[in-house]
Amino acid sequence: MILLRFLYRQHLILTLLLVFGAVCPTMAEYNPEGRDFVVVNGNARFTRALYGGPTAFRLETSDRPEFGLWMPGMGGNVTFSVVVDKTQKSLLDAETIVCRYTEAARIYTVSDPLFRGGTITLTARACDKYDGALWKIDFSGMPASTRMAVRYGGASGKRFSRNGDLGVDPADAFDLTSEACKGNIYLLHANTFSVAYAQSSRQGKQSVQGCFPQGAILRVNALSEEAPILDAEWKIGRNSSYVYI
Repeated sequence: MILLRFLYRQHLILTLLLVFGAVCPTMAEYNPEGRDFVVVNGNARFTRALYGGPTAFRLETSDRPEFGLWMPGMGGNVTFSVVVDKTQKSLLDAETIVCRYTEAARIYTVSDPLFRGGTITLTARACDKYDGALWKIDFSGMPASTRMAVRYGGASGKRFSRNGDLGVDPADAFDLTSEACKGNIYLLHANTFSVAYAQSSRQGKQSVQGCFPQGAILRVNALSEEAPILDAEWKIGRNSSYVYI
């Protein structure tokens, strides 16, 4: 019994060191602004979960606009990029990213020399009536040739050791990997898609659906051999763009 208590204490101490050792340096970068918490060019990944309705679904968000879907089980990775003329740049690599956590949303204000003085504001929320996420994208002063692009993939249904809890499972558990993409079967229709995955899992086949702005061009590409992913692209307009997955 004494040995068990000792081992339990050692495990508890190690867990606390892992959690607070990983979280505290990141939290030090955040600054309160009214009811919001703001970080500029932060690097924490998948550390703020957004919840919608009374289910286990959550949208994992990062200091930069990279997202993970928990269905429960790994439901995919989502990233955004911008194309100006013929130059494409991931929003993850933009020069300035101001990330704001406010009222169950993550808001990213992104600027870069490629934007020629323009800015992109991306707001991410979890839906309250459906197990899914909604992204609203606003543009200010962007070049007329600008196109937005979204990459989605990696729905595997995998359940992590603690369902992706911060400090227990590694942040890269929500990464887009070739292994997570295997077995994904996509169906495309106009500006919508569905993907079937985890066909051989204990829970059986699962699926995710998504919708992009009208006029979006959807393509199934390959991250590597037998690892399909979805790429969507559309020309921006004067109004906001919406993406639902």
